[in-house]
Amino acid sequence: MEAGVPAELTEKLNDFRMVMKGTNGPSPRCIALMGIIGKKVHCNIYEKRASVCRDFQPAWLDGEPNERCDKARLKWGLPLLIPEVWNQPDNFPKAA
Repeated sequence: MEAGVPAELTEKLNDFRMVMKGTNGPSPRCIALMGIIGKKVHCNIYEKRASVCRDFQPAWLDGEPNERCDKARLKWGLPLLIPEVWNQPDNFPKAA
């Protein structure tokens, strides 16, 4: 069984880094992201997702804001997360 991100889903960024296909352009959208943003999405390789995805924290998950999360949500027309959302999982906003 292959470990890590499947090579065919990546492309070379530079001599030292690879990126997920679809993420290195003006309107980034990871090739492994399935579904409709703002409706229902999931990562098609969640168990094998890249370290950058594993390390990314949604805003307020750990009690801290995340400007990158806010920027991504605004880009896709989604409301920003607020601290209270983590106390009410049934009322969680749609994911980017």
